Amino acid sequence: MKTLTALLLLLACSCLSAETLLEKFFPGKEEKKVGDNWFGALPEYVVGQIKLNKFPSVYIANPADAKNPIKIEIFDVDKTGTKFRYYVMVRDGTDTTGRAVFKRGSKSDWMEFTKLEPRFLANMYPVKGNPKDEDVVAFAAWLYSKKATANAELKLYSDIANQVLSILAAKADLKPLIEAWIIEKEGWKAAPGELELYNAWDTTFQLERDMLVNKDLKDKLVGEREKAAKSEHADILKVRGSYDKRQRPPRKPLPTQQLVLIDWRIKEFRRTFGGSTFFKGKDVDSKLTEIQDSIQDDLDAIKDFKKQANEAKKDGKPDLQKRAEILELASSLDPEDLSLCAEVANAWLGYANIAAHGNSCDHNEGCRRAIPFFEKILKQYPENTSYLISLGKCYQAQENGEAKKYYKRVIEICGKDKGDGKIAGALMDNMDQKDAARKGSGK
Repeated sequence: MKTLTALLLLLACSCLSAETLLEKFFPGKEEKKVGDNWFGALPEYVVGQIKLNKFPSVYIANPADAKNPIKIEIFDVDKTGTKFRYYVMVRDGTDTTGRAVFKRGSKSDWMEFTKLEPRFLANMYPVKGNPKDEDVVAFAAWLYSKKATANAELKLYSDIANQVLSILAAKADLKPLIEAWIIEKEGWKAAPGELELYNAWDTTFQLERDMLVNKDLKDKLVGEREKAAKSEHADILKVRGSYDKRQRPPRKPLPTQQLVLIDWRIKEFRRTFGGSTFFKGKDVDSKLTEIQDSIQDDLDAIKDFKKQANEAKKDGKPDLQKRAEILELASSLDPEDLSLCAEVANAWLGYANIAAHGNSCDHNEGCRRAIPFFEKILKQYPENTSYLISLGKCYQAQENGEAKKYYKRVIEICGKDKGDGKIAGALMDNMDQKDAARKGSGK
């Protein structure tokens, strides 16, 4: 019966006015020409988005870390339409699930459109919801044409084209033609109607991906999913660190990921691998539930620590040292929560009580203990000028010349005559004046 259905679908395809998907939308045109025309029109699409103040975001490869591509935002296209100008996006906080939020950084550069990688371009160009079916087909044609010259990445481009076409395959009249094209490209022994959708989770871009697959490929993907489920489960347990309630904070090992992000990963794990054999194994889900419960316990404990910190008093006045110590203890429960790190750093800064000119403070310990928290934040938010100035002041108050490095970076980002750049310049002047006074007195 299944074979008969497939034959009837194949017969239906042959009876359509267009023999293939390409012929339906681009009669008489070769696949490569269709793809080249699509790519040639890409700069025009980008320019149109820029005019609407919808600056396209895309990723480029990160030479230093292949698993974490660099996010960029395109804001200009040159007159020839061959290259674009972009800002490198930098982290600027996190959302409620702990995922990074980005803003434009200070670094910009030019790049040729031909340098855009298809695996990243597929995340920028509209496919789902695109009102022009022919545009999606042309995009797939370009991906398939890239496959022909990609050598080691043949399968990658083929998979991306499949994912693009699988979105369009939701339209019943196009599905048989799409399946026929995919079958031809993959060299499968199958007929339209014999493929099925396989849903997978893209960990790089945190998106669901559908693919039209035959039985052999599905079996292979299911096997890979089992391995991925086992690996992800082990990594979740690892990043959680110790959550034994009998151990007072700071517990060892510490969590190496923000708690709300670990909780989010567990939710995604259930959604992605819920149908896997591994997930149905003994204690797999119960262990995840145990971790989620421990996360909520620690988040509640952090709230309690914050309340204690705000209520800390000495001789009827706020005890700034005690407040900072309690917040630091709270941070040990969730050390990758950068907003909590900032609370700790600022609490120690408050205890240090740095003079307005920046050259001295009441308590060096406050500066010393604030520094590692500010440094940790700046690793993720390297262009946050407020934190750069705060870190500089911690060093300046201890008469450490390292301060100027951070002030100079602020001036590079802001300019020397406005905002935080002006503040950084004034603090450097104060350092120089103190040095000059010291030399003048012979000290």
